[in-house]
Amino acid sequence: MNAPTLLNRFLRWAGEEPCVRLAILIGSRVSEGLADDLSDYDISLFGKLDSLSRSDAWLDTIAPQWICIHEQVLWDQVSVPTRLVIFRGGTKMDFALHSLSLLEAMISKGELKPAYLAGYRILLDKDGWSAQLPLAPGAAYELSFPNEQQFREAIDEFWFEAYHVAKYLHRSDWWVAQVREGAMKKWMLRMLQWSAMASKGKPIHPGPDGKRLLSWIREDDYRRLKNCSLGWEARLAGPALQNCLSLFRDASSKTGGSLGFPLEEHRIDEMEEFIRRLMENVG
Repeated sequence: MNAPTLLNRFLRWAGEEPCVRLAILIGSRVSEGLADDLSDYDISLFGKLDSLSRSDAWLDTIAPQWICIHEQVLWDQVSVPTRLVIFRGGTKMDFALHSLSLLEAMISKGELKPAYLAGYRILLDKDGWSAQLPLAPGAAYELSFPNEQQFREAIDEFWFEAYHVAKYLHRSDWWVAQVREGAMKKWMLRMLQWSAMASKGKPIHPGPDGKRLLSWIREDDYRRLKNCSLGWEARLAGPALQNCLSLFRDASSKTGGSLGFPLEEHRIDEMEEFIRRLMENVG
């Protein structure tokens, strides 16, 4: 089943389902130039939706599924059930099941939640709620400059994970090394974002998990980033990890220099030398 057909089936179901009062599409499907055939449909449902969270039978009414994952997200400390569904044919729809009280709170405050800032499209409105929603400014979540505590936390977390990557590579425990590499690169991504902001002199609007990275990353950082994947070959892992360390150090130096946060170079020098020695016997 193709995506437009699936969306029509969802709209037919939602229109006939009494507990659903409002359906809003957010994410890449409403951001100009960001969607493709594989883009998810991120749909916020509002209403008295307890019955939808208790049973997934309603999803079968829309279309046959391949996979459905149950998760929770927090909205003003309220837990919101979600259903992350891959329907037969490969189209994915992510449903967030919001209460009307959360919608009323957003309207009364006159302030959109971050997920709506880049834009939203009303798919269904049975009660006229959408007329009361603030307009979207068309900008995604804005990443702000870090304070010194946040900056130092990122440095410590990166080097903590880099230590573990090297340790597990040294032990030839490649799977765990790959897992720790992902944790390490979460902090690398954040430092690269801050470095890009320092170069631009203003906040940026990054996508989640590194999406749309090319829209903000410095060109030279991107070239170097291509050589930072450990892979599974012992002869390449050491140089790749060293490239990660070098890129992170340069990005943190640019960021710290721009924000006036001094670096503890001696401590980092010692850790980098320790990691280098561990990597000498990898493989």
